[in-house]
Parts: sequence; structure tokens; C-alpha cells
Amino acid sequence: MSRRLDPDNFTAEKLAWHQLLSATPGLSLPAKAVAGQILHDLNSLQGGAWRGQDSMSELLGVSERQLRRLLSELQKAGFLDIEVQKGRGRTNRYFATVPTGIELFRPKASDCTQKAPQTETVKRTPASSYPAKNRTPMTKKPDMDGRQYLYKPIKDSRAPLRSSPKATPVVACFPNPDIRREVLALIGPEKTASYLDSALWDAASRMILTPHALGADRLREFAGRYLARENIGVSFGTSEQSRHAA
Repeated sequence: MSRRLDPDNFTAEKLAWHQLLSATPGLSLPAKAVAGQILHDLNSLQGGAWRGQDSMSELLGVSERQLRRLLSELQKAGFLDIEVQKGRGRTNRYFATVPTGIELFRPKASDCTQKAPQTETVKRTPASSYPAKNRTPMTKKPDMDGRQYLYKPIKDSRAPLRSSPKATPVVACFPNPDIRREVLALIGPEKTASYLDSALWDAASRMILTPHALGADRLREFAGRYLARENIGVSFGTSEQSRHAA
């Protein structure tokens, strides 16, 4: 009696089942094509496949009558078990089976043959027991009587990476700490350090003098409301340039 596939080794057995079925000379090529479609639909949880005969015949390009004949051919050869489901809308279940007396996998050689008598083995001296010699100051690797290391020790590859240097803290250098505190709260430390700390403060004209035009534009963009409320202007240039311009 044919047996169904082992659910504990389902994937390996269904592939071996299809390979065995494909190599069987007594089966027709259309029947093997039907087995290939069933192989695609086999479900490992329930062990079988279910697809309507109309859908299967359309995929294979055969009529439903010819499909039933091919399914019967696989069933008679012992490669298929069909559970007929009665009722409208219910499809039959197809289970891959192994014919009686056929093994899907070859038994291991240790199971088929007796163990060979143990012969006297030559004890090999491990390489680590040889005295190290010919150490060089460059590689620090021993010669080991002609034996060569293929790779460096694993512990060398797991050496900790060098720690990245700590970032130097930004020192506030804008002369007016009150203005810097307000701008810092508005635009954050990075933008303050970039656009405000590089500027000068002209207390007489209440003017922030930036060394580049971009800094002046950014300060007007990010802190313009606060600066206008405090009657603080932003200009590009040094204090001497601003006096000449005035």
C-alpha cells in the first residue's frame, strides 16, 4: 500500500517524490505534467493539494475528461491518492504518495554495510606542539617547520576600533551675552555658532556686524522679529565699514 509523504520532512520528500515520478518510464509525459502542477499546490500543513478540475485543466491546456484520465493514471501507478469531496463548490484533495517497496532516499552507507575493522592509525602531532623558530621582528609569525598560517588569528580581527576624537566644544564669543542668549533660544546652538558667534557687536549703533553676507541673511531670516523688536540691526562688514557707510 502506498504511503503519503512524511509531514515532518515534507519539503524534502515532495521534491524526491517528483524526481522519482519524473524518472519512472511507465508514466506518460502529460501525467508527469499533472504531477508537476500538483507538486506546486502541495500544502505542507495539510499534506495535500486542492484545486478545481476546471482550473487545473485550463492551466495544463487539456480537457477535463483528459485530466481525469491522467489523474487516474497517477493513482494506479501509486503516486497519487485522491479524496473525493462531495457537494457543490468542493474540490477533491490530492495527496502525493510513494509506491510500496520504493524508498525516496538512499539509506546511508553506515546502515547498509558493516563497519570496517579498525586499523592502526598514525598519530599526527598537532602543529601547535612544534617549537616556534625563525621569528622575525616584522611579522612575529613562527616558521612551524614549513607550515604557514592562512589567516591572522580571529582575535586580531576583533580588535576594538579606535575611538573617534571628541568634538571640541564651541565657545561663545559674541560680545553681548543677552543677545546671544535670546538668539540661541530661537535658532539653536549650531546656527548660533555659525552665524552669530563670528559677528561683531557695535553697541553705539546697536548693530550686529557679520563677516559674510550669508550670516547676515540667516540672522534676519531666523531671528528677525526679535532683532526688530529690540531695535537691533544686522549688517555685513566691520565696524569701521559701517561708520563710513553711515
